[in-house]
Amino acid sequence: LAKKYGPVFSVQLGTKKTVVLCGTDAVKDALINYADEFSGRPKTPLSEQASKGN
Repeated sequence: LAKKYGPVFSVQLGTKKTVVLCGTDAVKDALINYADEFSGRPKTPLSEQASKGN
């Protein structure tokens, strides 16, 4: 999907709109330059599974 839509895009997962970051550059940019926007995100079953509860 990143080849078609770029390194940052959103998808609808059920009732939640989710931002997808593809690649280390996109993740680093988001966490450093947009820390306030990306902090405090709600936990979801998918994120819980991906992080194994951490």
